[in-house]
Amino acid sequence: MPPNSPRRSLAFRISSIPRRVDKDEFRDILTRLPIKAEGTASQLKWALTGFSYSPSAAPDHAERYAVATATFANAPSPSELETAIKREIGIDASRLKVDLDFFGLTPLADPLRDIAVDIIAVTGLAGHAFGSWKSKKEPDMWLRDFLPEAIPNARILTYGYDTKLPGSQSEASIPDLSRRLLESIKTIRSGDTRNRPWT
Repeated sequence: MPPNSPRRSLAFRISSIPRRVDKDEFRDILTRLPIKAEGTASQLKWALTGFSYSPSAAPDHAERYAVATATFANAPSPSELETAIKREIGIDASRLKVDLDFFGLTPLADPLRDIAVDIIAVTGLAGHAFGSWKSKKEPDMWLRDFLPEAIPNARILTYGYDTKLPGSQSEASIPDLSRRLLESIKTIRSGDTRNRPWT
């Protein structure tokens, strides 16, 4: 890649964010951090074009950790972004991870109180848990950027799984994938949330 060529837009999942770093502070971190352009000593400023921040979907992690999604123009690599965030937050961020796969459940909106329903979006085979719900030309993602306004009392999550068709190296069958999905849903719907409607 030429030293100063613009990089494509990418959406990242950032998990195990310490909850002491709240939504506004974390957005500020993502907005102000420069990343060194690959192969140069200069710095390329990325542009944050989409963002969400929610408590971890797993009840036993929700008090301690948050999950964010971040869409960038001039996107850094996942490892660059992870290193830069950890450097900014410090030792509390030792468990923080950045990925592009979005496997498992990813919370996109969580009103924190008065939640009436859980909405869990599952893409089709060979789809992507984030990319399948967005325009190819725009950074907006329907589940993250529009649905919370239409249904403000919903907790919204997307579910990703590893299947690539055809010629996939995955040996998972449809029943296997279904079982993993249901097991994941059970882990986030315990205690008071068990009887909450979901779709």
